[in-house]
Amino acid sequence: MVFTNIVFHNPVGIAIDIAAAVFFAFPVLLLNKFKKYQFAISLFLSGYHLALSVGTFHSIVEGRESGIEYLFIPGAIAIILLVTGAWQYIIVMLNFAILLSLNYIRFEYYDGGDFTTYFRLTLILVAAYVMVYFFVANFKNQLFRTLGKTEKLNADLREKEEALLDSNRSKDRLFSIISHDLKSPLGAIQGLMEPEVIQSMSQEDYLKYAEKVREKVDTLQDTMYGLLGWAKSQLDSLTV
Repeated sequence: MVFTNIVFHNPVGIAIDIAAAVFFAFPVLLLNKFKKYQFAISLFLSGYHLALSVGTFHSIVEGRESGIEYLFIPGAIAIILLVTGAWQYIIVMLNFAILLSLNYIRFEYYDGGDFTTYFRLTLILVAAYVMVYFFVANFKNQLFRTLGKTEKLNADLREKEEALLDSNRSKDRLFSIISHDLKSPLGAIQGLMEPEVIQSMSQEDYLKYAEKVREKVDTLQDTMYGLLGWAKSQLDSLTV
């Protein structure tokens, strides 16, 4: 719009564009940066419609057929996409009412109150708004449903990932405990088989030491049976 106003040497239009950028566009970007999205939406819609209203009225006063007022239709699309609840209907109807009012002023100014032409244009705009509303609203609902399903899938994946991490941590702790339980009996067996130990001990002491080693081996055997039982229970729970 700035380029068009410069080409047609329209200083008032240029001033409107600059004012819209300074007082609305830049603050909207700043609010978005600080995640003040509701304020940004309100300011954007207000500034957009105010700039269009002022620009359209100025073109009517100057006697120019600019067609700026029909940019209210993209404004209605933005309202449907950005606003939810009852306010959506209210603001869309306000958008439509402003467009009809500006068109009425234009027809009064140029056509001397040609109501037939204005009525036909109104019917066309009503049909356009109805189609735009239902198409964009349906698209928005489909998009939100898709995003909801995607969010649910992501939540399920995060839950499964956390469960897998817990399982891995439990597995690491289990291996650590098993390694510690196996270390002592295996060390005792290894010591019992060392030639130096056999030569340095009497038969009676050796038999006592062997008895202690046998007790550790029994404990080791109980541990192994427990591991085998646990592994079997885990494998039996899997279904191909």
